[in-house]
Amino acid sequence: GTSSVVSGPITVSAGAASQLVITTPPSGTETNGVALTQQPAVTVEDSGGNIITSASGTATAAIFTGAGGNISSGSPSGAFNNGVATFSGLTLTGTNNTTYTLKFTGGGFTSAASTGIVMSTGAATQLAITTEPSATENSGAVLAQVPVVKVEDSSGNEIGRASCRERV
Repeated sequence: GTSSVVSGPITVSAGAASQLVITTPPSGTETNGVALTQQPAVTVEDSGGNIITSASGTATAAIFTGAGGNISSGSPSGAFNNGVATFSGLTLTGTNNTTYTLKFTGGGFTSAASTGIVMSTGAATQLAITTEPSATENSGAVLAQVPVVKVEDSSGNEIGRASCRERV
């Protein structure tokens, strides 16, 4: 037969803090100039995936990939509380249909990168003249060079299908 052996108590504890892990990722599509619909959260973990609740300091978010992206408002840093750093009001601006990723760093731990965030056009905030009218024209005559104006969001992304009434 088989025999059993009983050991004394074994205490298992978490290892040393070594990595940041994104536990709440940003959504896959976000609107230019609007706070992320799902604000990220990052945890400090050991190599076994255990949350290190004693971690202190901050995690910082930055644009990792995607040309022309910017964190325009909200705090790019979140303080660790019980091993978790949360962000509030984090807002990205960038080019329409460009995919951005965020990189989270802090405490000398291995960084974490988000999955892609596709930027969609934000609210109309400005007008831009794309074709200037002629410098001189006769009063009451049709303009030789008709001006063209486009509607843009705060990052210069053209708003499709904007309707407006113009008066010159």
